[in-house]
Amino acid sequence: MSGADSDLREILGWLAEYGASVDEGRWSDLRALWTEDAELCVFGQTYRGPDAIEAFMRRAKRGKHITAVPRIEFDGDRARSAADYVFFQRPDLAPFTAGVYRDEWLRRDGRWWLARREIEIQLRPTTG
Repeated sequence: MSGADSDLREILGWLAEYGASVDEGRWSDLRALWTEDAELCVFGQTYRGPDAIEAFMRRAKRGKHITAVPRIEFDGDRARSAADYVFFQRPDLAPFTAGVYRDEWLRRDGRWWLARREIEIQLRPTTG
């Protein structure tokens, strides 16, 4: 397998792991995705570092994340990806939000780490 193929497979695996670890409450697996100075930007807030990111995710609604095939661009030890997503809220798994994950990745110590995720919410539930 070429280096490019290996890099692509690794990032695809981490993208799948994000949703699964959040949905299943596997917090140590979620923490393993992020750099120590990572940022998660969502709802107009920025959460910095694995501790703050985990605390936010523990408070978030539970459900099921579905992530579409991402667009990934590599530039040496950096990469950017964008992937559409849909989040289905428990208990009935009704569609709750949809949008785009915009990610920045860094390769350090022989593996890829998620350095920044911006969650662009394009669809929110209607209320009333």
